[in-house]
Amino acid sequence: MNKIKSLALRAAAAAGLLGVSASNALAQYPLDVTPVTGINDPADLKLKITSVTNIFVGFITVIAAIILIYGAYLYITAGANEDNAKKGKTAIVYAIIGILVAAAVYIITNVAGSLLS
Repeated sequence: MNKIKSLALRAAAAAGLLGVSASNALAQYPLDVTPVTGINDPADLKLKITSVTNIFVGFITVIAAIILIYGAYLYITAGANEDNAKKGKTAIVYAIIGILVAAAVYIITNVAGSLLS
């Protein structure tokens, strides 16, 4: 049981570091969030879609990392309370699924954007 709790704590710490490094990586991209007044070029449309998607993916990743840390906390502090352990496991699984979906959306959008250019 201690091995599982240790693994959950390490996963939560890694998720926290992932969130920090992902925010630093996304900070390098200029986000153009000005209102759309007119799209005259397909490159403009690609830039707008990519910008909105990057903001969405960053938001979802941060939320998923917070849920992952919360689930790990519930699981680690559950002790003999099986309900909290089950809630923690469920939160961890859903957070990992959320991170994977956000990564898939990011990859699909950027691949589609590069194919359109």
